[in-house]
Amino acid sequence: DDALAFEADTLDDLRSALSAAGLPVPDVPGEPEQPTYTQVEYANAVESRFDKEAQALGYDNLAKATTYAASGNNRFVAEARHFIALRDACWVLCFEALANPPEIPPTPSEFAEAIVTQALSSVGMPDYT
Repeated sequence: DDALAFEADTLDDLRSALSAAGLPVPDVPGEPEQPTYTQVEYANAVESRFDKEAQALGYDNLAKATTYAASGNNRFVAEARHFIALRDACWVLCFEALANPPEIPPTPSEFAEAIVTQALSSVGMPDYT
């Protein structure tokens, strides 16, 4: 049996094992590098994502929605309070996640979706009562 037995965890390990066995090693690129994203890219994605929540209720963005907190209209006040709570929850979750990043970083949009979804589950919807 001419089978060659070895273990290789990475493409570089495989190349080394093949080379050590005297076999030709094709010239192929190594494992792709993991993309790197900045905290600003993650923060911008989170802000853009929670702006979509405000836009779903007819506001230009979350910042504008929060300006209605002192309104005389109960609906606007409820929505402003909701968006203030959502904003606060998003940023707390965002900073916690950035302090303990995973080995394989998510894209900014994946990160933002996870953060806002988690924040929405804790904040809920506007309370109009």
